Amino acid sequence: MDKRNIIKWLIYAALTLLATACLLPFAMMIINSTRSNTEIVRGFTLIPGKSLIENYKNMMYHMDVSDGIFKGIWLGYKNSFIIASSVTILSAYFSALTAYGFYAYEFKGKKLLFIIILIMMMIPSQLSLLGFFELNKALKTLDSYIPLIVPSIATPFTVFLCVNI
Repeated sequence: MDKRNIIKWLIYAALTLLATACLLPFAMMIINSTRSNTEIVRGFTLIPGKSLIENYKNMMYHMDVSDGIFKGIWLGYKNSFIIASSVTILSAYFSALTAYGFYAYEFKGKKLLFIIILIMMMIPSQLSLLGFFELNKALKTLDSYIPLIVPSIATPFTVFLCVNI
């Protein structure tokens, strides 16, 4: 075996180990879903338990409860889907339009605007959180999807990424 094959084999071995380490929590989650609480507390084993049906019945019961801690599991799934899909679609659309303008056209102030986008990328979003909350409180949009979707429509990083690809 020459040196190149040994290096290639070591890289593949390291990547296989890394992939296994990344997939281990998912395997633990699936195996633990078949075990009772007392079995889970005893420690992790690769042997599945016998409580799968009981655990899933318990989960479905808690998903159907109309008041309590588990009240909004399905509502949470729906909200996450609405926010994630709308942010993805709107961000891709508007950021791509902005990036196309930077890429295809020459206009006065283009470099200055691009520098402003770079500067905006460096400002942490947590810095404006209180002001943004007060703005949404004044606009009475706190109990809606708007405060979660609108700020993500044209993020500077997405514009920068689209311009430089």
